[in-house]
Amino acid sequence: MEDDENTKDNFDGAYWFYFGSNGKKLNDTTKTINGLKYLFNENGAAESEWYESASPSTSSSANQYYNLPDQCWLAKGWFKAVPGEDIDPEAYDDGEEYWFYASSSGQLTTSQIKTINGLRYGFNEKGEMLHGLYKLTLDSNKRLESYEEIETEDDFPAADEDREVYYFGNSPKEGAMATGKTTIDIDGEKYTYNFRKSGSSKGAGYNAIYDDSIYIQGRMLKADKDEKYKAVQYNDKEYLIGTTGKLAKNKTNIQDGDGMYYKTNNDGSIQDSGYEKIK
Repeated sequence: MEDDENTKDNFDGAYWFYFGSNGKKLNDTTKTINGLKYLFNENGAAESEWYESASPSTSSSANQYYNLPDQCWLAKGWFKAVPGEDIDPEAYDDGEEYWFYASSSGQLTTSQIKTINGLRYGFNEKGEMLHGLYKLTLDSNKRLESYEEIETEDDFPAADEDREVYYFGNSPKEGAMATGKTTIDIDGEKYTYNFRKSGSSKGAGYNAIYDDSIYIQGRMLKADKDEKYKAVQYNDKEYLIGTTGKLAKNKTNIQDGDGMYYKTNNDGSIQDSGYEKIK
């Protein structure tokens, strides 16, 4: 059947219908055909793109995605699409695509970090996959309560901020949660981050002195090349760090880029400093 007035962006002017062995057209129902699930509206036309249905476990509604009009079957697993207008109005208006992940019943994965084929991914309350560096708040069941992307230095969280930093990068796949040490470009500057490799907080950035370096919500503190060494305040102590981010331990009369001399303790904290050599 042709329809020149349908306004869907991907509509090609034709509907799909299904007629049973008795010749009657299906309408207002779902049907699995050759292992794929289809939804037919009250006129018998197969639905495509976003559809809001009642959730089987609650009284609330849930969004499902039926593929583009030339396919129409219920999306399962990974799929990429422009969110529906009721899901993300801004992305809908901009035509911006996101990755989504749906269960075998077509329910979107939302507000959680989920392991898929051995890799972990983050999804917001709309079901959109997170991609980038984020400050997250997770509840006791590891459900995602809040998220904010870190795009500039002004977005860096403080050490005592009640959120944790995660990175959903490009390796080994787009959106995969990073663990271990990695370099991240933020607003044109490169920063070294280190994320936990195991445990209940796997993927969260270290927020401590770890491996002889100071990390603030995953971000390693370093001296600039011209500084050579840099004094930083951490947990009521002043420490000396080098350009690699390592603590300068048990050092005497090492100089920074301004000619300041330092003497440090075995934990890297500063014992003495001044512009004259320390005896």
